[in-house]
Amino acid sequence: MADDVSYTIAPRGTPDAGCLDGETLIELAARADKVLAAGGEAVVTRSRTASVARLVCMHRGAELDVHVKRFNCRNWRREALLLLRPSRARRAERAAGELERLGAPTPRVLGVFERSRGLGRESYLVTLTVPGAVNLRQLILGEMTRGEMPRGEAPGGVQAAGTRGLSPALIREVGGLVGTLHAAGTYHGDLKCRNFLVAPGAGDTPRLYLTDLDRMAWGRGFSRRRAVVDLARLKVSLASVVPESWGDVWSAYLAACPGTAASAARLEGLIEGRRARKYGPEVVWD
Repeated sequence: MADDVSYTIAPRGTPDAGCLDGETLIELAARADKVLAAGGEAVVTRSRTASVARLVCMHRGAELDVHVKRFNCRNWRREALLLLRPSRARRAERAAGELERLGAPTPRVLGVFERSRGLGRESYLVTLTVPGAVNLRQLILGEMTRGEMPRGEAPGGVQAAGTRGLSPALIREVGGLVGTLHAAGTYHGDLKCRNFLVAPGAGDTPRLYLTDLDRMAWGRGFSRRRAVVDLARLKVSLASVVPESWGDVWSAYLAACPGTAASAARLEGLIEGRRARKYGPEVVWD
């Protein structure tokens, strides 16, 4: 493994607080490669751009249930040009630190591993598995994948999966979370139902977690252009599974991002315009 380089990165603000050591990260990356190549129950998702495996590792004498996300080299020439920039895994780790600073829930980052591959590189993000979590699309449509909760079960406070019915409080929480981030000048870059996890929270209240953070941007104040990109993508995603929810999402967004209330009609027009230009009139995918 002479061409391999590994990094151990503690979550921002909590140096060395439970982060994995380099040897463990290297081992997890190798195990994830084998699992993703062979397939099976431990494969959560697999695609051309990124794949996820669910594994168990030992850390400080205890077993940890983790997700290992491998960001694949898609285009060697493009990857070579991006070698001077942080990898997608490192960008996701930094974004998780920003969400933690804002108090927005996201799976806890345990470490990052990067490996050079010719002129490009692959990077791995290791996060702690959120117990009982299922993504919002799966919850709405009842699409349980390997390693997820059984069909028909749902986190407390949410109707059973497959009913296409969500509690109004949960769907408003989606809009409120996005509005809170935008008000702080933070933009996800790929908002869709698959990137919201729903897990049991305190009492009967479900808790939302935001995932897939490698495109996130922050630190420049409110940007109408970035807000429109996020909201148009989210509107398309919701329209493909539960279109009647947009009104509740939009009203919760405006309440959480008060600077947009005065120009709500114009902003909604821009969102609809981008949706039509970018995604077309009839989108049935998420």
